[in-house]
Amino acid sequence: MLIAGITQGALGFGFPAVSTPILVLMTDVKTAIILNLLPNFVVNVIGVVRGGNWTASLGRYWPVAAWVLVGSFFGARLLIVAPQDPIRLLLALSIFAYLYQGWLVHLDWSWLARRPQVSAMVFGFAGGFFSGTVNQSLPPLLIYFTLLNLETVVMTQILNLCFLGGKVVQAATLAAAGQIRLAQAAANVPFTLIALAGLWIGMRVQQRVSPHIYKRVLRYLLFALAVMLLWQGSGWLFSLAHAAAPEVEQARRAWAQNPHGAMMARILPPAVEPRGLPEPSSAGARLTVRYCVQCHNLPNPPMHTPERWHSVVERMVWRMRGNGNMGTVMRDMMAQVEAPTDAEVQTLLRYLEAHGQKEIDPLHPALKSPAGQAFSIACSQCHATPDPQRHTAREWPLVVERMKRHMAWANTVTGAPELRTNPELKTAEIVKLLQQYARPGGAAGATPR
Repeated sequence: MLIAGITQGALGFGFPAVSTPILVLMTDVKTAIILNLLPNFVVNVIGVVRGGNWTASLGRYWPVAAWVLVGSFFGARLLIVAPQDPIRLLLALSIFAYLYQGWLVHLDWSWLARRPQVSAMVFGFAGGFFSGTVNQSLPPLLIYFTLLNLETVVMTQILNLCFLGGKVVQAATLAAAGQIRLAQAAANVPFTLIALAGLWIGMRVQQRVSPHIYKRVLRYLLFALAVMLLWQGSGWLFSLAHAAAPEVEQARRAWAQNPHGAMMARILPPAVEPRGLPEPSSAGARLTVRYCVQCHNLPNPPMHTPERWHSVVERMVWRMRGNGNMGTVMRDMMAQVEAPTDAEVQTLLRYLEAHGQKEIDPLHPALKSPAGQAFSIACSQCHATPDPQRHTAREWPLVVERMKRHMAWANTVTGAPELRTNPELKTAEIVKLLQQYARPGGAAGATPR
C-alpha cells in the first residue's frame, strides 16, 4: 500500500496497478480487490480534485467514464463467478499490456478521430471491464488518452474519475453479491492510512526525483510482479488438479489395506473430484486433496459455512495428529496419516473459508412454508442450509438431484416420510421453492457445487 501510494503521489495515477498485484501474490484476486476498495477510492478522489480546470478534463471526457461504469459491472460479475487462477493470469497480462503499450501506440488509430463516440465506448468499456475483474483499467485508458495527446493534468483528472467510478460500481456489485466480509471491510481503514502516507511521500518524490528515473524503477517493479503472477497462475494452464488425482487413488488403496478402511470410505460421499474444487490449482485446493483424502472422500468447501470450517479443520488436524476419543483405534487409523504443519493449516483455513457455504437467513420467508421446512430438514442433516441465491433457477434442479444421490448413498435421511431416501426422496416442491428465490441469471455460476 505504501509503494502504491508513492506511485500515485509521484505520477498522479497508478495506485491499483501496484497495490493489486502485490496483494494478489499473498492472496486471491477477489480478496486483494476488496482490500483495495477504500484506499483506491480515497486516492482517486484526491487525484480528481488536484489540478483544477475540470472543464477541460471531466466536462469533455465524461462519456468515457460513463462507459467505465458499464464495463466495471460486467467485470465485477465475472470476478465473482470465475476461477481465480485465470483471473490471476489476466492480471499479469494487463500489467504486460501497460508495460508495452508503446508498441500498441504505433498501430493505426486514425479511426479514433473519425468515431469519437465509438472510441469512447470501446476504450471506456474495456477499461471498466479490466477494472472490475483485475483492478487494472489503466492499460486501455492510458493508451486511449495518450493517443488523444491530452495534457498531463487533464489526463490525470479524467483517469482518476474513471478509476473512481469503476471502484464505486465494483464495490456495489461485490457487496450486493455478499462477497465483502466485515473483517475485509475493517482492514480497508488501516490500509487507507498507509496509502495516504505513501501519497504524501510520492508528492515529495515528484519534486526531487526525475520522473524518468522513477518510471524506470516502477517498470522494473511491475515487470517482476507480472512474472511472479504468471508463475503462480501457470499451474491452471497445466491442469495441476489432474496431477492430484493419483493422491486420491493412493488413498483409496490405503483404505483397502486398512482394517478400518470400510468405515473411512463411508464418512463422506464421493461428491467432488480434485479438478472440480474451486480454484483447483491453488495452494489451498492442493492441500485439501493432499491431506483430506487420507481419511475420507474429498470434501467440497461449500459443505460448511466459513465459521463452521474453523472448528472442523481444528478437529480434523487434532485427529490426524493421533488424538481423539477412540484411543488406540484412533492412533491405529492415523498411523500412516500425514498431518499438515501449522502454516499449512492456515492456508487450508483461508481456502475453505473463502469458498464456504453462505447459509440461509433463519428469517428467510422461504423457510416458513412446508416446502421450506422440508428443504431445511433435508439439507441440515449433512451441511449448512444454503441460501437459495447460491444458484440460479436453471442450476437448482441439478444441485438437488445430486444431493438426492448423496443422501441415498449415506442413507441418513430422517424426518417426515416424504423425505426418506427409501423408496424415493420427493423434491419437486423443494426445487420449485428454490427456483422462486434463486439468483437471477443463467450463465453466471454455470458449474453448480
